[in-house]
Amino acid sequence: MRAHLKGKTVLSLTSSNPTQAAIFGQEMLNAGVDCYLDGCYAGAPSVLRAGGGLLLVSSNRQQADVSIAVQQLMADMGRVVFTAGCIGSAKALDYAIVDMYFANLVFFLNGLGLVEAEGLTPDQFVELVEFKLPTFASLLKEQLPRINRRDYKSNITATVGTWRRFFQGRHEWLESKGVSTLLPDLAVDLLNRAAGKNDAHANEDAYRLQELLRYNSIRE
Repeated sequence: MRAHLKGKTVLSLTSSNPTQAAIFGQEMLNAGVDCYLDGCYAGAPSVLRAGGGLLLVSSNRQQADVSIAVQQLMADMGRVVFTAGCIGSAKALDYAIVDMYFANLVFFLNGLGLVEAEGLTPDQFVELVEFKLPTFASLLKEQLPRINRRDYKSNITATVGTWRRFFQGRHEWLESKGVSTLLPDLAVDLLNRAAGKNDAHANEDAYRLQELLRYNSIRE
């Protein structure tokens, strides 16, 4: 295996936390890889196929030292940004972005529950958000058609399970760095409770949550 890797360029877009990425990257370098790139793709599969979205990359090489062919391959997926940190830093940056996205969606769903309990529409909620919190409006507007259609009630188990593992995977990493694990612990607790409901009516927020997490772009 090592003989096949020696002198080659390896691009890894696998899901892992920063510590795992760094360990795997070192293994690749130990195997004689000339250039190792660890990346995170931000965007839905359909956006990837269309060449959109954002590819965050960390590497043992400077961007200028990466072959033109490999740079073109990544550019075909979307905009490419090399992080200034070591291997694994792209994963950390992606985590930070996803955390903000997740937190905003959770608050959005909570707000929908409040206004709908009083007979108001999600559109009215977003209209007020657009006035008071304009920076969040585009995110929420993107999700609104899916919320309004009410056609998203599919099996929640797989998606909730995937996101639960995603947050569990970062707990160990954050703990090893001496960083607070409050957010991933909260996320896991929310997902556990969402997946644990069996009553269809009680599952309303869980259905919404899984659909927004599965399709984080209305263009999907």
